[in-house]
Amino acid sequence: MDELTKIAEYSRQQLANDLTGHGFDHTKRVVKLAEKILLTEPHADPLITLAAAYLHDTIDDKVVKNEAKAKEDLEHFLQSIPLDQLTIAEIFFIIDNMSFSKGLSDKVPELSLEGKIVQDADRIEALGAIGILRTAYFGGGHGH
Repeated sequence: MDELTKIAEYSRQQLANDLTGHGFDHTKRVVKLAEKILLTEPHADPLITLAAAYLHDTIDDKVVKNEAKAKEDLEHFLQSIPLDQLTIAEIFFIIDNMSFSKGLSDKVPELSLEGKIVQDADRIEALGAIGILRTAYFGGGHGH
């Protein structure tokens, strides 16, 4: 089994019981969009891009109760595949800095090309009818 297959399975397991609209169905749509964008960006690293797309919500505080534990678990998993430390650091940098709320800060670190692809894919996925339904689902899951 290759790295991306293992990463996809990890993501599926972590997001299987999500009730916030950030489940694996959302992740699969983000990955599919990232794959389409990658076709237009020959200089982007597909492994880093798609790994970050699969994993972008697995440590999100909207999804997990203990973000620090989720990050620790994810790092151990990525080391076990094994991925090198530089690749792991790049994946974490993307998923730690791609959110809409991070973009509201004055001191936003610039994302790599791979990070911009995942960020665009995630934001495109939030548009339209599915995005509206996910917003309602998230609100309902949080008692709003």
